[in-house]
Amino acid sequence: MNGNRTILDNFFAQVIAFTERSDSDLQKVIAYKSPEELQELIDFRIGEDGVGYETLFLHIAQYLEHATHTHNPQFFNQLFGGFNLPAFMGEVITALTNTSMATFEIAPVASLIETEMIQKMCGIVGYTQGDGIFVTGGSNANLVAMFSARNRLFPSSKTDGMFGLPRLTAFVSDQAHYSFEHNANLMGLG
Repeated sequence: MNGNRTILDNFFAQVIAFTERSDSDLQKVIAYKSPEELQELIDFRIGEDGVGYETLFLHIAQYLEHATHTHNPQFFNQLFGGFNLPAFMGEVITALTNTSMATFEIAPVASLIETEMIQKMCGIVGYTQGDGIFVTGGSNANLVAMFSARNRLFPSSKTDGMFGLPRLTAFVSDQAHYSFEHNANLMGLG
């Protein structure tokens, strides 16, 4: 374990240094480099033998040096922004335990956390008997929403598929997220 401890100490030293730099008012949103410039600076090749921790730490440093600083007050994005320490801690625990949320048996505490969070969110919007599931992001959420709409209108589609259904169409505005076109393809709507 001592070797792992040294590696983790080095890794978290880089994480802490990044967060401290990120807190500086002088930090740019990004020190932009073109793809060609980054390919000159960073060796992206994947060798047959992999790399050692020394090279891995170099790659981490390079990644962090050229990362977008989403916490910067001048960073604006429609989806996210900023560093959230409790969320980061949750990500570390998730990666550390490396479990699936498929069943209670494999992830008992995570399953109960998800259930509690779903109930809390249902309560916020006024659902007294709501249900839900956490997904990986907006594109996946849009796909689940499209499947849910189809399944509510045509419950047999869950077991029988699209066979025998009328031609379905999804209507979205020209301002809709790009995932709807992709998701319509996945669902067989065309």
